[in-house]
Amino acid sequence: GICVERSLEMVIGILGILKAGGAYVPLDPSYPQERLSYMIEDAALDVILTQGEGVQALAGYSGNLVALEAGHEYEDYSKVGLAKSQLGLTSSHLAYVIYTSGSTGQPKGVMIEHSGVMNTISHNARAFELQTSSTFYQSTSIGFDAATWVVWLSLSSGSALRLASSFDFESELSNYSDVTHIMMTPSMLELIDERKVDRVTHVIVGGEQCSHGLIERWIGRNVQFYNAYGPTEVSICSSVWKARASEVTSIGQAVDNTQFLVLSKDSELVPKGIIGELYLGGEGLARGYLNRPTLTAERFIDNPYFDAAMPHSSSRLYRTGDLVRYLPDGNLEFIGRADDQVKIRGFRIELGEIEAQLTELAGVESALVVVKELAGSQQLVGYIKPKKTIGEAEQVAFMREVKADVSAVLPDHMVPSVLLEVSNWPLTPNGKIDKKALPIPGDDVLNSEYIAPNTEVEHTLVRIWSKLLKLEADTISVTANFFELGGHSLLIIKLVSEIELNYEVHIDIAQLFKAMSIQAQLKLIAKCKQNKERELIRTIHNHAEADSHVILIPGIASTERDFEDVMNYLLDQKLNVSVVHHLGLRNNEEPFSSIEVAVKAYAEELQLQQCKELILVGHSYGGVLALELANHLHSLDISVKTVMLDTYFEQHKFSRVKLLDIQKSDFPEHLKNLYLYQASLFRNYIPIVYEGALTMIFAGDSSMNSNTYHEYLEHTFKASTWKSYSIGGDHFSMLRGSGGRFISKCISSMT
Repeated sequence: GICVERSLEMVIGILGILKAGGAYVPLDPSYPQERLSYMIEDAALDVILTQGEGVQALAGYSGNLVALEAGHEYEDYSKVGLAKSQLGLTSSHLAYVIYTSGSTGQPKGVMIEHSGVMNTISHNARAFELQTSSTFYQSTSIGFDAATWVVWLSLSSGSALRLASSFDFESELSNYSDVTHIMMTPSMLELIDERKVDRVTHVIVGGEQCSHGLIERWIGRNVQFYNAYGPTEVSICSSVWKARASEVTSIGQAVDNTQFLVLSKDSELVPKGIIGELYLGGEGLARGYLNRPTLTAERFIDNPYFDAAMPHSSSRLYRTGDLVRYLPDGNLEFIGRADDQVKIRGFRIELGEIEAQLTELAGVESALVVVKELAGSQQLVGYIKPKKTIGEAEQVAFMREVKADVSAVLPDHMVPSVLLEVSNWPLTPNGKIDKKALPIPGDDVLNSEYIAPNTEVEHTLVRIWSKLLKLEADTISVTANFFELGGHSLLIIKLVSEIELNYEVHIDIAQLFKAMSIQAQLKLIAKCKQNKERELIRTIHNHAEADSHVILIPGIASTERDFEDVMNYLLDQKLNVSVVHHLGLRNNEEPFSSIEVAVKAYAEELQLQQCKELILVGHSYGGVLALELANHLHSLDISVKTVMLDTYFEQHKFSRVKLLDIQKSDFPEHLKNLYLYQASLFRNYIPIVYEGALTMIFAGDSSMNSNTYHEYLEHTFKASTWKSYSIGGDHFSMLRGSGGRFISKCISSMT
């Protein structure tokens, strides 16, 4: 088995298992312990590779664990690969077993052979036009077969592979300049603004039905758009449709060496245009279900139309349960399901498995799960009939207990967003449950005690929730749970974006998952604001491919606003950009007692940065801090380059500079005090020898004697490698317009 996060170790682990001649069983670390334990026992796993959260997820496992992050433990092992001839492998050996939802209450393991995977990959790599210059973005969980599909497509075609490091796919893709191919479910793709990822040339969707509107958004930008279809039982992808404008959305035609048959209930071939059930055969067909011979015989049947003389005729067929019909152009149109299996955000779900788990719970007599449109997406709604009558006061607590209990045995995507109580099941005349007569989620969802928003932040959060969940704002209590009102993991990403947009704070998605009420989110926002105020170095922009980090240091009693034009130009570069905060800018905030103390504090924060190189850019007094900070970091063997903007040391030696008469200004008292204090530090500062690369840029309209000052610089920095430039503008205007552009280009050229 392999239980890892999306990471480099995930790829290494899978390759290692296969190269050793084994088959892998992917285990998602986010799954409940009980589900993981069942999968481990069912597959009889005696060795599991782990990394990251996978280590904690398997805390109770008694078998052999191999820590993929502990590379040093394997340094003495042979680095020579095993010869394939020694392994005795054939194309009919298992490549992996992946678990999908099962109607009996437990997941079922689908056994896929090497030949099936290779058949899919060899066709799809050509169909999706993958080349050695391509880069594929992988964003799905290891428990989803599309995760390794993207890995194999990339590795087999010589393309680069990028692994998503967060759920903020849009932000990551806008930073990656090399990503050409993305594969996502339509629900995930809906969260991405196609205008912000204009380098992507190929988009593949799969796992659920895709709207024509979503397709048009992307092909309107000259993107090659593909709708991929295929159950896990037929090696991931059985058909591909390349989208074209004004065409009916379809699932396309069969991939190489794959047979499609559309049959009636009597197993008769149906004419084109008539709806029937899709049966699949060919090279991609799974061996069957692990330890489930009866279910295997039920779903994998003998082909009644098998013809040994036909090269692609398959002796076995998989019964998909999908209803389809042929379009006039030979493509297949997906119509729906012939059973209760559903797709939620790309995950295949048997409603019977959820119902079985709900019915197992204490206090539940019977249960029914359906899919309804909530908050703009398909979501699970569970109906519960308790064993005994429950009063209104106890109802909310009972439902929360049921939800908590079922969450302990089912993964998040299988937990109903909404649970509703029924005292008796409404029945049709023939005695079946009348699903149309069941209560509609609405006011019943909000049946907890209503508490109105009080503060401005609470009112804003209610408006955000109302927009995302498509609920009336005046029905949303500040104590309500986001998930219980119909929210889900993809909406959480939208919620993060809305909060960050309104409050200019960074919200960690993991923290938000723990703050599911408006009251809790109010506290989280306050905490993030407080942390932001404590930041000495504030991040302005992070680029996923950045090797250099630019640190902007404003002048006396100044802020990042002075660098606004410079920052705008830098945001287009592969750079991380941050700005230093001067203590004392906020009321009741004590400034640093000396330059040395400030430098030490800033250096401690900068040592936490991951970039290979720092570029310190200081304006005026900020140049002093940049120079001192560079010297300090050099002593710690950190690579630093320094830029000083209109910084003049020991100014009294060269000119009678008139400082701003701050006391006559209308500045707040704390800013006047900071200005006078930093001005005194600047005035008394004597530069020390600097051994690193140094660039000085001066304002052409300066009142300083440039010739005399340059002689001073040559003497002071004679041991340094330095150069200087003069640009138009005065002390402040040099940072704007063409001056700001020149400065940003100068910074970029240093990377």
